[in-house]
Amino acid sequence: MNMKIWLLAACSIFLLAIACKKADYLTDDGVHSAKTPLTAYEYLKNHSWKSFDTLVMIIDHYNLQEEVNSVGTIFVPTNRSINLYMEMRRAAKQQIDENAKYTMDSLYKDITADSLRQYFFADKLPMSALTGEDPVGIKAKTGQQRAYRKVRQTGYTTTVTPVYFMFFINVRGTIDDPNNPPPANDPGYDVTVRCQTTGIETRDGAGPLLHVLNNQHRFVRF
Repeated sequence: MNMKIWLLAACSIFLLAIACKKADYLTDDGVHSAKTPLTAYEYLKNHSWKSFDTLVMIIDHYNLQEEVNSVGTIFVPTNRSINLYMEMRRAAKQQIDENAKYTMDSLYKDITADSLRQYFFADKLPMSALTGEDPVGIKAKTGQQRAYRKVRQTGYTTTVTPVYFMFFINVRGTIDDPNNPPPANDPGYDVTVRCQTTGIETRDGAGPLLHVLNNQHRFVRF
């Protein structure tokens, strides 16, 4: 009988320990702040997941560190976005020579500082400035026409507050009407890229606003 009681007590302690571990795992650390004391360049260079190392190499190559820290908004391409471009160029070269390589030095020969500046904008462009879901035209530092918009997402039935995704748009010609877009094979069809993270406020809000583009975006070529 004593043995049964001991086993029951041991099982109870074991189950309690598992429950505590699960509870600790599910504990919410709270809402993460969108602000960082780092400059935009420091944030990209010191990102914990190293998501922007290749981008930082390009920034350093063209000595754009100060410019990165002084613009209003950057739509930020990730390492994967840049790699997609490099893979495309490598594949094209290997159609001619199957042993051809495409390195960072190759990349620097094919792009310029303006290739990066097309993601820079003079003004702060927060999602909160978008009052509706229609695209809003914006001009990149290079003068290229771009747009951005927010779109309410459905399916988030457990949340009270509406959920919106932000999209960065490469405008071809005039901004497409989202309710009546041209066919996808039309040369004037705008290319839309969803942001995976929005509203990172560098230098505690005094620096550029960062919106990170998703990994399916292909650097420069969209």
